[in-house]
Amino acid sequence: MQQTLIFSESFIDFLGNISDESKIARLILSCRRARRDGFYYLYNAVLKMDEVNYITYRNNGLMSYMPADRVQETNDDGSWKREGRQEGKPARVMRRIFTKSALKCLKDSDFEIFNNKYKSQYSTSDFTFEVLPASSIPDVYCMEQMSGGASLGNSCMNGDRDYLDIYKNCNKLEIIVLKNAQGLLAGRALLWTLEYEEKEIKLADRFYVAEDHMYDAFLTYVESNKWWRKDSYKTYSYKQTFIDGDGNNVITTFVVETPTDFDLYPYIDTFSYGGEGWLTNSSERNHTYVYNQTDGYREGGGIYDEINECMISLEDSITIERGQRRGVTTHVDNTVVVDERVWWIKDDDIRCINDKYYHSDDVVYSDYDGEDHLECDCVYSEHHETFILRSEAYRVAGNYYHEDVVERA
Repeated sequence: MQQTLIFSESFIDFLGNISDESKIARLILSCRRARRDGFYYLYNAVLKMDEVNYITYRNNGLMSYMPADRVQETNDDGSWKREGRQEGKPARVMRRIFTKSALKCLKDSDFEIFNNKYKSQYSTSDFTFEVLPASSIPDVYCMEQMSGGASLGNSCMNGDRDYLDIYKNCNKLEIIVLKNAQGLLAGRALLWTLEYEEKEIKLADRFYVAEDHMYDAFLTYVESNKWWRKDSYKTYSYKQTFIDGDGNNVITTFVVETPTDFDLYPYIDTFSYGGEGWLTNSSERNHTYVYNQTDGYREGGGIYDEINECMISLEDSITIERGQRRGVTTHVDNTVVVDERVWWIKDDDIRCINDKYYHSDDVVYSDYDGEDHLECDCVYSEHHETFILRSEAYRVAGNYYHEDVVERA
């Protein structure tokens, strides 16, 4: 059995916001403080956890909980999984967490006050969803927003219309929009059309909402449409982990073919890697750009390496100036400088001597030691019928002999 009653952090914040008007909220918060300070008798005398636990909100005006005889599992980001959870009316769920002694101190009006406060905070019955085309995305990002302290108001791309051409011109993209009764923006999420195992799917990207309880509204909406979504729908992390339309966990990589040549770019949460004409959610795929900047620019930039047949950064690229691969662009590691000109390192017309490269016209081969040498460092020996190093040669009667021969003589 659980040793403490657990509420979501956002629900605890809600209790704090209504504590001046709600006796139930004050009582729960006082017990939590008593628990923390070590006065367990007060906690156990007022609250119990033998029926329900792991309590949080639902956007439909109900409360969500896990029956006490079941284990609450978590997602990778620490959020509670929805499997096995149940829902109930706020007042009814609250009655199940208080002991009989505590219930004697509470009136029906106390539960009514709590119920009304809860519904005014968490019900989204007056909110509406719609899906708009990619051409509307800049307008959505610049919409007037309802007030709230969740992710929507903190989005780094709010109002940055000029950064969003890559979205606006993507024919694989739409946007999910949540509006309140006054038409103010309450939430948004990009909606991608993708290919998976030769089927076309729709994938809801990261959710941005004005209030935390609206995450649940997005979950319900996406699930009702049988769309895919990010498993970690509150964050840019875990870019390859998804929940499919049937509720199954899927780890996969997607590639979106779309125009990418624009003047300015947004911070892209999930499909944040790419090259010329494509985006992907995997950093392991060979990519040129990373879309992780908030100043309108993307990280990277590159050019095709014609020798290695891959994209490389501009900083690492160089154009060969002489020899077989003259005019070819490649990685600087594939080249050497000979006579102040750039050569392909494997060119037939250059030679390596003591880790330095020279033009073959300046190099001779010695049959005596089987090595290449600079011609200026050698002499030709009629006796040996090949070049030998000048530093190892003796001249006798007008001819050159290797020092080993002279010593044996």
